[in-house]
Amino acid sequence: MDDDDKPFLEGGALYCFKLTNVNTQLTDVDMRNYKSATNPSVRATEEQTIPDEIRQGNYVISTTKPMVVSALGAIPKPNSSEVRLIHDCSRPHGHAVNDYITT
Repeated sequence: MDDDDKPFLEGGALYCFKLTNVNTQLTDVDMRNYKSATNPSVRATEEQTIPDEIRQGNYVISTTKPMVVSALGAIPKPNSSEVRLIHDCSRPHGHAVNDYITT
């Protein structure tokens, strides 16, 4: 079966996907975390979850501050003591990570 997306997917996997146009002018954005992520009742769980995400390669530690810092939320998982971390890449409108992604 022929897959028209195969070259795109292989190239992105090998050489990184380019999510923005090279001429895109980014605006510095520093969003505050949601109350769900700053709630003292979830802090210990978050402090366990974030290093796990780093070890799994889902998060990376940056030595410089990114241009866009998205808000973090923490949603309790059903029937569990764990939380699901959510990075809101859709705010602020017009300057969010999602606003810069080209299709």
